[in-house]
Amino acid sequence: MGGDGYAAFIAQELVAHMDQHYRTIAAPPSRILGGVGLGALHAFHTALRHPGVFGGLACLSTSFEDISQSIPSHCAALRLFEETPALDKNLRMHFDYGDQEIDECYESYHTLLASHLRSKGLVEGHQFQIQRTPRAGHTPLSWRTRLGKALTFASRP
Repeated sequence: MGGDGYAAFIAQELVAHMDQHYRTIAAPPSRILGGVGLGALHAFHTALRHPGVFGGLACLSTSFEDISQSIPSHCAALRLFEETPALDKNLRMHFDYGDQEIDECYESYHTLLASHLRSKGLVEGHQFQIQRTPRAGHTPLSWRTRLGKALTFASRP
């Protein structure tokens, strides 16, 4: 299953299943999608491809360089995002990265992402935030310490 197929599965089948079989609040503001590394990239892709399904994104250590190892200006994920005509203005997006291990390579990708978000009319601090976390890396322990901040931002009305 490719990226678009996976996104459709999450946004259509999995969300419907969860809403039918569990006590959920079946509304976008009550749904946050998140991930780490490439999982964060997939979460971002899913929210872009299926607007109005999720109210928030929690993307930690987003690996925008994916398997192609492309420099930011040639990064397929960022170029695809740049070509996306309209964004869900109700979606709240948190992105972060550390300054250690592989995360130290992510700053330029996030800088370009912020530029694209602003150019599409999104307001930093309200609809999105991108944070660089000192002494943090691409590890489960680091993500655990950063997750609360991500979820708090993504879930605010």
